[in-house]
Amino acid sequence: MKVLIAALIASLVGCATPMDAGIAHAQSRSKFPSAAGSDSAQAMSHYIASVIHGRKGEFLEALAELRKAADLAPTDMRIQVKLLTSYWRGRDFENALVMAKRAIDNKPDDILMRVWLGRIHHQLGQVDEEVEAFAHAIDIDPDGLLVYQVLAQVQDQTNDLVGAIEVYDKLVESRPESAQLQYQLGFNLARIEENGNAIAALEKSLSINS
Repeated sequence: MKVLIAALIASLVGCATPMDAGIAHAQSRSKFPSAAGSDSAQAMSHYIASVIHGRKGEFLEALAELRKAADLAPTDMRIQVKLLTSYWRGRDFENALVMAKRAIDNKPDDILMRVWLGRIHHQLGQVDEEVEAFAHAIDIDPDGLLVYQVLAQVQDQTNDLVGAIEVYDKLVESRPESAQLQYQLGFNLARIEENGNAIAALEKSLSINS
């Protein structure tokens, strides 16, 4: 393991070659047999190998090593999130969804994972599931800004006002006493000139805050 970590450090400063990484990986397994028998140690070995491949632009190899690490350490959130974000960047939302659900199984009250779940469902066009994920995140931290910031970010990225209003409308239906949700709904309704409904939502937001 120490040899493999040394190879990682070398790769970060541009000193390691692909052969160096491969040799280090093999040496680490032969020099530390007891660690090689441990799932967590093997997972870390694959994780580090993934980082090395990624630094060298070998993305398919990096993803393959990361999958091995995630399977060996299903409760290691760092590895699970790393694989989730790798799938996300590759626009493989189906596999990203699998990873998000696995992480939530391990930490059901992790607000970040609930937000990730909402973002992934949005990409898959699964509105009801998206609403459920964001609503659960709001329940975990009703006064936090993270969920609302992500909702705004999703809206800006898609530039889909009608879709955003549908999501806010469903969230407001299940969380009518959320001043922030009422405000976001009213603000977006105003943008499509549904002024009557916009005023009603904004007034509701004010009455909750008063």
